[in-house]
Amino acid sequence: MNHILRLQEDNRIMVEALETVDETVLDLFRYLTSTKFHEDTTVQVADVLQRLQPLRSLPRP
Repeated sequence: MNHILRLQEDNRIMVEALETVDETVLDLFRYLTSTKFHEDTTVQVADVLQRLQPLRSLPRP
């Protein structure tokens, strides 16, 4: 594969990874600001870690 095609593929992978990060952070934000926490502000650590799990499986450069 030539250099330009490799760079295009790397760029595609990174764009997909950034989209996953954006979606995951937005999901976590929605969760933490949901009505669930209006009265009881305690958060289960396992819930937060579960929502962050997709970020752990992203490709590393």
